[in-house]
Amino acid sequence: MISVAVDGPSASGKSSVCKKLAKRLNFVHLSSGAIYRAIALFMIRNNISPENFNQNLLKKVNIKIKFNSGEQLVFLNGENVTNILNTEEISLASTKFASIFSVREYTKKIQTELASEYNIIIDGRDITSVVLPNANFKFFLTASKKVRAKRRYLDYKNKNIKISFKQVYNNLNERDNSNEHREYGALIKTKDSILINSSKLSLDETVEKMYNIIKGDL
Repeated sequence: MISVAVDGPSASGKSSVCKKLAKRLNFVHLSSGAIYRAIALFMIRNNISPENFNQNLLKKVNIKIKFNSGEQLVFLNGENVTNILNTEEISLASTKFASIFSVREYTKKIQTELASEYNIIIDGRDITSVVLPNANFKFFLTASKKVRAKRRYLDYKNKNIKISFKQVYNNLNERDNSNEHREYGALIKTKDSILINSSKLSLDETVEKMYNIIKGDL
């Protein structure tokens, strides 16, 4: 199996880029953030905060990832929750739960099992450093904070989610700080990861750049 690991900060375009890149390569794409969001959704529904989290709660969480024509579907305890995970509340909660070691280990197990079954692209925060340190290809995808905030704001606007640009920018700051300074699975660029800065690149240009690197070595 061939694996492609992609790390980067929030709103750097990882999911959009990796989804299109996977289609070009005929790989499946897994956004690790969706797993953390599904865990956060379970905790929110059960009124459990990160402060009163107990790792035994994970025994009640059953997450299954399925692929339909390469598209990722997320099932939480048998319910397809794919289309309800991308709210700001779940996004912020997932960052907090993602700082918990047992949650990261739970998520890592799901990802490594899928990587053993499929030619796969996985994006996240610690894919190149922790989850798939021996991936065939490793990338660090980023963009300036202003560009990332604008992308996230427009994404919310297109989904009719009412939120100000300032709030999006501040939330991005909070997530960056949490992702970069948490004790487990902190966001870092590994020495063997290829840096891709998409600040001045379109989605298709970013995909093309990564595709050419991968195809050049396959």
